[in-house]
Amino acid sequence: MLTEVYGYAQARKVIWAGFGAMVFATIMAQVIIRLPLDPNEQKSRGAYWWWYGPWYDHQNLRDERTEAFTPLLWEGVHAYEYVARATTPGNFVVPPTKAEEMYMPETFGRSASDRVVVE
Repeated sequence: MLTEVYGYAQARKVIWAGFGAMVFATIMAQVIIRLPLDPNEQKSRGAYWWWYGPWYDHQNLRDERTEAFTPLLWEGVHAYEYVARATTPGNFVVPPTKAEEMYMPETFGRSASDRVVVE
């Protein structure tokens, strides 16, 4: 209906303007979500506080494992911390951490396993 009234050239301009507005709204929403509520906290984080977030974009917390996902991972050492509740005393083996590419699982890495003693 838009092209019938205004023609293809005007319709393209309207569609691109709407796309630009949606991109701007998405960027502003992300900035607003990540703004700290306390101004003193914002000052303590520094000028580029929004850049230094966690290395992962999404995480799944499950009963038997935790998963962290990111579309791009730079080289280096990355830490992932979580809190687990110990309900049974004993001596347990912590399985190694495994990291792999989603579409190329032959590219992977593993950490060492560990032991946990719950008293």
